[in-house]
Amino acid sequence: IHLALVIVSLALGLIIGWIGVLFGRLIQAAVSRQREFLADASAVQFTRNPGGLAGALKKIGGVSEGSQLQAAHAEEVSHFFFANGLRSKFLGFATHPPLIERIRALDPNFDGSFPSVVLPDTPAEVSPPPLPGVSPLAPPPPPPPPPRPAAQPPPLPVVRPPPLPGTPMVVMQQAIIADIGKPRTEHLQYAVDLQQAVSPALQNAARDPLGAHALVCAFLLAPDQAMRQKQLEELGRATSDGVRQETIRIWPDVQGIPPQARMPLVDMALPALRRLSPEQFEQFRAAVKTLVASDSEIDLFEYMLQKIVMRHLETRFYPERRTVTQFYDLRPLAHDAGVLLSATAYAGQDDPAQARAAFAQGAESLGRIARCEIPWLPPDQCDLTHLDTALERFSQSVPQIKKNVLNACAETVAADGVIQQREAELLRAVADSLDCPVPPFLQV
Repeated sequence: IHLALVIVSLALGLIIGWIGVLFGRLIQAAVSRQREFLADASAVQFTRNPGGLAGALKKIGGVSEGSQLQAAHAEEVSHFFFANGLRSKFLGFATHPPLIERIRALDPNFDGSFPSVVLPDTPAEVSPPPLPGVSPLAPPPPPPPPPRPAAQPPPLPVVRPPPLPGTPMVVMQQAIIADIGKPRTEHLQYAVDLQQAVSPALQNAARDPLGAHALVCAFLLAPDQAMRQKQLEELGRATSDGVRQETIRIWPDVQGIPPQARMPLVDMALPALRRLSPEQFEQFRAAVKTLVASDSEIDLFEYMLQKIVMRHLETRFYPERRTVTQFYDLRPLAHDAGVLLSATAYAGQDDPAQARAAFAQGAESLGRIARCEIPWLPPDQCDLTHLDTALERFSQSVPQIKKNVLNACAETVAADGVIQQREAELLRAVADSLDCPVPPFLQV
């Protein structure tokens, strides 16, 4: 009797499990088919070129050979494939809609005939020729031993940074706001020009976790040699010797970067910094904090770099620290708006009267929305410490408030029709803190 109960229990378990797998595959296939149509619609919305996507799908349909993925867990992720890459099985369901249906959703005039596509033959892998004097059957020679590190690194060479550009960029407030989330062809060309202005060594460093760590540290080193040596000693105590040596190595190359290319290079390093281990991130965080505080003052670029980098990385290493929305009305944030607009006005104008006029242009529209007056504050009440507190409170507001505040900051920056380097850096830090990163500013 007990044996019969065990057999019946096993049979019921197998049947129930089989039914669960069956319905799980059905749901997986149905969701995947629907997501394929949504993905096609999103691609057309992004590229504005339905004919290009339809042509790609027609070529896929014209490939007669097809392809299959031979992997143990391929079926578990089959719904992510661009087309069906598995053999038909007993419990296998179509995870992709028919190509004809997808193409006709993009091209209603499609007659269902696919063009003939022949894939080129894959060239055979050619083995490299043997080294001179080495038999092809002989094992490769052992690698040379690594060089022993020196006890004390040589002092950094004195490299004078390039002067800031003398002519500010002409920019319109409407262009700043209109370009948010809508990059144009000019922005792509601007990115190509910036990439060409950065040496390949720095680009390679930005793609490696150790190199990206050292790159950010190199940006924070002081131009004065005595202060720089002091910072390097503190850096060695805060992080590993490898980071310190890499920072010394790339520091001269960093000095030749144009000011407008510094933050794009830091943005390029963010994916590599996300690959740091939790322990390495804590070292990186301590190193940045040490270098920023080493000269007992923080300038606008240091503040912007620390603010942007840490905000992006803390969401990766501390996902539990989520921002909670607390402000649904702009009026409780009127003083914080005064801090933000006053700091923006001071960053772009050296004359107090012109700074007050730039502030008034941005505060007028924001005051109407808040239904109260936005206060004009003296410099000691809108320094970087007060600015950081104001941005923290604005990050807890609804998106519409962030949009209005960013628009007011853009009006303040563009009040005189030009944008200085300090204004561009501050506006970028503000926009990034509000989850509205702006593309590069282009000359009009």
